[in-house]
Amino acid sequence: MSHPKAPLTSETIVRLPNSFMVFQPKVDAPDVVAPPCSKNGFITFGYTGRTERLSPRTFRIWGEILNRLPEARLVLDFTPFADPRTQDHYRAFLAQHGVDTERVIMRNSPKIFEGLNDIDILLDSFPHGGGTMLMDALWMGVPFITLASRPPVGRLGLGMLMNLGLPEWVAYSEEEFIDKACQLAGDGQTLTELRLRMRERMLNSPLTDGPSFARAIEAAYRGMFERWICA
Repeated sequence: MSHPKAPLTSETIVRLPNSFMVFQPKVDAPDVVAPPCSKNGFITFGYTGRTERLSPRTFRIWGEILNRLPEARLVLDFTPFADPRTQDHYRAFLAQHGVDTERVIMRNSPKIFEGLNDIDILLDSFPHGGGTMLMDALWMGVPFITLASRPPVGRLGLGMLMNLGLPEWVAYSEEEFIDKACQLAGDGQTLTELRLRMRERMLNSPLTDGPSFARAIEAAYRGMFERWICA
């Protein structure tokens, strides 16, 4: 995976070999099911993260996606989306961009892993991307489209997808984000195959390899200490 040429940090960067985070799957997570588009006949996008990561820019892009796909739906699933005032706030945002708010479902699923079964494709937020939200979605077989944005908080999804061998789900501009969402939404066979094999893909990747991650962290600390001793 390529790295940003000019990281926005004053500290010395220490890079781990694969990923700087690791995921421990929930043992009681429900089984993965076929994508809902296979029975609904339309695509359902979703977002299951914090509201403070959303902005007019985010909704402008999501609104363009929904406008290009007039049959598509959008599910916003997190605690604040159960609040009527929050719902009114975001419906107004979406309406400003010409989005039919009747196609937007706002809710707070008591069990998010089960709620993810209603979503075909997750839309990552930007410039600050998701973290746990994205890992949870992947474990339920739900792929996500991410915009490689400001490092490091805007490149969490990039790191996950590269470790999974899914670079085609990464966008490097807002226009590409929209195009990829519309293109990938139209390939039901790929969505089904990817969803049903995603857990196996994760289990065979560094994203769930806790022992290797721990060894990498230990080696990084050892290297930092040795450099400090020799300084």
